Amino acid sequence: MLTRHLLIRNRGFSLVELSIVLVIISIVSVLGFQSYQEWARNSQVRVAAESLQAGLQLARVEALKRNASIRFQLVSTFGDDCELVSTGSNWIVSAVDPSGNCNASATVLRQGGGGDGTPDVQFLMPED
Repeated sequence: MLTRHLLIRNRGFSLVELSIVLVIISIVSVLGFQSYQEWARNSQVRVAAESLQAGLQLARVEALKRNASIRFQLVSTFGDDCELVSTGSNWIVSAVDPSGNCNASATVLRQGGGGDGTPDVQFLMPED
């Protein structure tokens, strides 16, 4: 009879045990979320840097291939109303000044930047 009473009493969790488990899970999830946010920011910066490097490499290769000057410039948008900027997340490789003509395939060799999954990353060109 004593063993039956102990078996019935030991089934399930007490409120204290359940509360401790919930507190531990909460702490672990908060720490994990902060690590995930940091990883996501670092990933965006890495993707933006690789995009910028690819654009610069393309400009270099095109300049060597054509034996002419090729422009790598930051632009405000990729639309027909684009303009050159000193900070931004969009870039263009072109043979001529792309201002106001960023959709023309004859002048623009490649576009990149903000649409590459890095909307929060901004590039900054040094002032001359």
